[in-house]
Amino acid sequence: MQQKKTFLFLFIFLGMVNLIICLTRDHFRYHTNASYESLYQPCNEYCKKKWSAFIADFPAGEFTAATKLSDSVVQGANSTFEKIIFIGSFLRQRFADQMSQRHPLLDVTPFSQYKQLCASDTMELWCSNFAQMFSYFCWAQNIVCRNMEILNQGDHHVISECYLPENKQWIMVDLTSNILAAQQAAGNGSLENFIDFRTAIRYNAPIIAWRSSGDNVAIERINASNFSEYYDEANTTLFYKSMNYRQNTSTANRFRQYFLPVSWYETLSNKNGNNLLFYLKMILFPLWLISFFVFLFSRTKFRQ
Repeated sequence: MQQKKTFLFLFIFLGMVNLIICLTRDHFRYHTNASYESLYQPCNEYCKKKWSAFIADFPAGEFTAATKLSDSVVQGANSTFEKIIFIGSFLRQRFADQMSQRHPLLDVTPFSQYKQLCASDTMELWCSNFAQMFSYFCWAQNIVCRNMEILNQGDHHVISECYLPENKQWIMVDLTSNILAAQQAAGNGSLENFIDFRTAIRYNAPIIAWRSSGDNVAIERINASNFSEYYDEANTTLFYKSMNYRQNTSTANRFRQYFLPVSWYETLSNKNGNNLLFYLKMILFPLWLISFFVFLFSRTKFRQ
C-alpha cells in the first residue's frame, strides 16, 4: 500500500511540474542562438534557402503580382543596392503619413498589407508592416532579405537586412526611421549591417544615411543619439526565418514548437543562452508519462 501511495505522489508531483512548465512555456522554448560570424558570412545557397522561408509561407499568386509591381518600382536600377533604395523609398513615400504605434495588419500577407494600405489612407501601419512589405518586394526582385525584431523593453522594433551579392555583405534597412542604408562618415565607405550600425550608435560615431526626401533620396548625416534606445546592445534581437504569425501560432505549430527542437527565429543576445530548460522539459514530460503507467500497473498489482 505504501508503494502505491509513493507512485501516486510521484505521478501527481510530476503532473504539477509539467503543468507549470506548460503555463510558462515561453521560458522553456527551444532557441537557435546566433552570432556575428553565423549571421554575416557570405550568403550561399544554404543561407538563401533558410531565409527564403519568409516568402514560402505566402501564396505564389501574390508573389507573381509583387514581382510585376516591383519591376516597375526598380526600373532604371543598375545594382542590388539601387533596387533596395528604390523599393525602400517607394514604400516610405507611399505610407510614411500612415505610421502608427498600433499594428492592425499582422494576420494578413505582406502583399495584402500593401493593397489594404493603398485602398485606405486612414488605415495605419507600424514598423513590422513596413519591414514585411519591404522584404517581400525585395524577394520579388531576387534580393535575399530578412526581418529582425529588437526587443526593447516595452516597445519592440522591427527592421530588415538585405544581402548585396556584389559586395558580399548584409546592409541594414529601417524604413520606420527612414534609413534606407547607412555608413559611418569617417569609415572606409562600407555600408553598415545591423550589428555594425549598433556599434556605431554606441560610440556615437558620425553616420550618414540614404533617406527618402519628398520624391527623391537624400544622403544625410543622422544624429546617433536619436537611435540609442532601440539600438542598445543590451536588447535581444530575433532574426526571423518566417513572419507568418497565423501559421506559426497555429495549434499544430504550437505542439511542434513545444515538443521539438525547432524555432522560427534565431536569437542574438549579449547573454550566453542555452537550451537547458528545453531539454529539462523533454525529460520531465516522459517521466510523467512513465509515472502514470507505473501507477496504473501498481493499482492492478495490488488488486490481484
